[in-house]
Amino acid sequence: KYPPPPTLMELERYTQRRWDSVLHYLVGSTSEGGEDVEDPPEAVVHFLEKTGLIQEDPEWRRGGKAPLVITSRGYEFMLLDVHVQVWQFVLQYLKSLLVSFKNKKK
Repeated sequence: KYPPPPTLMELERYTQRRWDSVLHYLVGSTSEGGEDVEDPPEAVVHFLEKTGLIQEDPEWRRGGKAPLVITSRGYEFMLLDVHVQVWQFVLQYLKSLLVSFKNKKK
């Protein structure tokens, strides 16, 4: 038997936590109100980099792989309303799927 589906409130809390993890990652924050915030999945981090919201730190001089930092485009993104943020994220994701699909057809 399957577990009961999540309630609307549980779904809302889950999606808010996941979105918060993306926003916290963008600004380099690891906690919210004293609680650790989970990093987003590696695919999301790659997507943030690919869309220009984060980049490797151009001022990194210590050798090894530079840490990722927010870009000016990322700061602009952070200032948007959350609904606009999510829609921009979804649209960019759909565009990347289209490009990937076109590349596979070649």
